[in-house]
Amino acid sequence: MSGKMRRKPSSIDIQIKSGLKMTEEDERKHAKSLTIGMRVFVTSVEKHFVTPGTVRFKGKVAFDPRNHWIGIELDTRMGRHAGSVNGKKYFDAEEKSAIFVRPKMVIKMPENLKLVNKDEIRAVYTKEMDTLKKDVLSERKQREKVETEHDKTKEHLEVIEKKHEETKSKLTAIEEEHNETKSILATVQQEHKQTKQKLEEASEH
Repeated sequence: MSGKMRRKPSSIDIQIKSGLKMTEEDERKHAKSLTIGMRVFVTSVEKHFVTPGTVRFKGKVAFDPRNHWIGIELDTRMGRHAGSVNGKKYFDAEEKSAIFVRPKMVIKMPENLKLVNKDEIRAVYTKEMDTLKKDVLSERKQREKVETEHDKTKEHLEVIEKKHEETKSKLTAIEEEHNETKSILATVQQEHKQTKQKLEEASEH
């Protein structure tokens, strides 16, 4: 008896083996159960890989007469094109991330198996970007408000400074008038003193 333990087949292993035995009618029913946007696994017995993806197309194609083709946008760049074949566009995907397969190669992803796909990443990114844009816009509005208040304060200070200069100019004029009046009074006092002295000299004679 070998010491190695055999791995118990998973539900995905079972579905892969079941897919290989699908008849045309089985494929038709399986294709009908697949919906656009559904998360799935794409299998390839020849290339020995299982890769997650999202159903983007189901139906007839121009490059093959068989019905029930499934177009998948893979989570990885293991595909063949970007959703277009021979110049005909079936769906949008990034380059080398799209593939068309038969229904038997598509396995529905279990509900309890949560894998992050491109749509979810894009949704999170978009939400974060929207939040960032709102924050930037709010900050910009706040800055504009501060700048407006600053401009108003600057204008108010300019008005005060202008009034201060006008007051200063008036005070200078008043001071000049005061000095002129003071000079006139000094002259009058001098003349008065001289007149008084002459009168005293005249009275002595």
